[in-house]
Amino acid sequence: MNLSDPISAVVPSLEGRVLVVLSRAQAPLTGSRVADLVPGASNPGVRAALGRLVEQGTVLAARSSHAVLYRANREHLAWPAIEAAVRFAAHTLDALRERLVALLVEHLGPDRAAQTTVALYGSVARGTSDRRSDVDLVVLTPDDVTADQAEHLLLDITVGVERWTGNACSVYELSTDRLTALVRAADPMVRSWLDDATTISGPDLRELLRAHGA
Repeated sequence: MNLSDPISAVVPSLEGRVLVVLSRAQAPLTGSRVADLVPGASNPGVRAALGRLVEQGTVLAARSSHAVLYRANREHLAWPAIEAAVRFAAHTLDALRERLVALLVEHLGPDRAAQTTVALYGSVARGTSDRRSDVDLVVLTPDDVTADQAEHLLLDITVGVERWTGNACSVYELSTDRLTALVRAADPMVRSWLDDATTISGPDLRELLRAHGA
């Protein structure tokens, strides 16, 4: 699954990204404007996708004096399904967070789960991933979590993320001592986390790094 473009898990073609744009639009858009709002898509490709959607009736086209204007057809029978897919795409990382937090609570209990940092880094955090990209996570557990507890937690996170997304999951396990040692050694991973880590649960990773002198 491409977590930077989650609609593609439901609608793999360019039409999915076009529908996301039109579903958010407050007014009709020209084909060129739609193309501007679809990252990495060409103008001809977007226009072709719009044409296919118009044929299906999920997008309406109206000619103005200088251009064709497109808008979502919210009266279409398929629109509730499209709207659900768009909503899923907008909240994919929230859904991932909820499942990860559930695992933390299951393994550590609510108090220690709240003290555990889980952060995304790498291409998913930067929004540059594709469907083959690994999901890279940092997990920093409280000091009173045993090695056995941490091992079982990280295994369930790895297996769970791979099952939920279809992507390989790489988990970087941290303790407070390990974090301190990495900062003191100016380890390249620290710079990577400072640049693009996105904390999805627990204390913010970048704030913790700065608090330790990064």
